[in-house]
Amino acid sequence: MSGMNRILIAALSVVLLAVVVARGQDKTDEDALQEKLDSLCATLAGRIEACLGEKFTGPVPVKLVSPQFIADFAVEMEAKMTPGESVEAGERLAERLRLVPPGFDLQAAQAELLKSQVAGLYDPDKDCFYVVRERAGAVGSPMFAVTAAHELVHAYRDVDKDFWK
Repeated sequence: MSGMNRILIAALSVVLLAVVVARGQDKTDEDALQEKLDSLCATLAGRIEACLGEKFTGPVPVKLVSPQFIADFAVEMEAKMTPGESVEAGERLAERLRLVPPGFDLQAAQAELLKSQVAGLYDPDKDCFYVVRERAGAVGSPMFAVTAAHELVHAYRDVDKDFWK
């Protein structure tokens, strides 16, 4: 094999390796973020267990989701927990107190607020902590740790329901 062929093969090998690494980079970034979330939640769960005494039944799954997923989830949870007539009564009361203009849709406003502000929510039915992907970059921040701890306490409450009576 001539020197030129060796150089060409070496260059193609480097290019192929770069393509493989570049293709895996997005997945690796998402995997690295997921690992950070899992690690943070495991650390926080250990601290919650130490403070409150009971153990979680296992790690609380953490799933990255979109802001729209969070808004839809919250609307669904509210519908399960709040009768429709209570929501309507709340809207009428807010109008009468002039807290909102007539015809203001509190549920739609709440959904928009959730999409833009919420970093994560715990789903007790699925025992899963949902984290908004667009805000997961703040995983190392103290504010995100407070949010994660708050949501994990909801998961803890599911383990030891007698503790909260």
